[in-house]
Amino acid sequence: MIRSIISKSLKSGHFIYSPRYYSSTISSTLSSTTTSSSSTTTAAAASPLPTTTTPDIIGVEDFFKVDLRIARVINAEHVKGAKKLIKLTLDLGEKKQKPTLVIDQPTTTTTTINEPIIENQEPISPPPPPPSPAPATRDIRTVFSGVKAYYEPEQLLNKNVIVVANLAPKKTKFGVSEAMVLFASDDDSKNVIYSTLDPTVASDAIQPGWRVL
Repeated sequence: MIRSIISKSLKSGHFIYSPRYYSSTISSTLSSTTTSSSSTTTAAAASPLPTTTTPDIIGVEDFFKVDLRIARVINAEHVKGAKKLIKLTLDLGEKKQKPTLVIDQPTTTTTTINEPIIENQEPISPPPPPPSPAPATRDIRTVFSGVKAYYEPEQLLNKNVIVVANLAPKKTKFGVSEAMVLFASDDDSKNVIYSTLDPTVASDAIQPGWRVL
């Protein structure tokens, strides 16, 4: 069960979004879809949230294109020169390896010839054991999240958050953001909270990389 944790109670229907650095995206979208004055467009672009509208209906096939995963915040810090951003380092569990194609090799039949036993012959050493498999590589991502007005970095450290794991990386002047952390907010963006799991479940029982369904 997915819950959002906040000290003040929020009503159902609050908008779920990621308050990342999207001012340029919002501005370009508004300029192409509205005929209002430039001052109105500028004010709307500065808003941290898009105008609340009825969301479009999507099919289940579209929904399952979004890969929602549990991630653990292993580091959080302020971003030098950024007024709204916190830099998060996330652990998404073991990195998913692409399957490799295995081609069956033809088997060959060998004939064993009994060699004569020679006294005092040194025993043949057995072949060395196969090498141990390499340790699994962790999927570590960097995300820039625009929640500086609502959280101190230490408040997010070691928290389990929900992320969109298959989002294309976005380059900003502060670095590349490699996922999207989901937050919940009211319409006025006065309360912004991170989305997490049922708080009654111990955090160590939740493993990074679990898929959210």
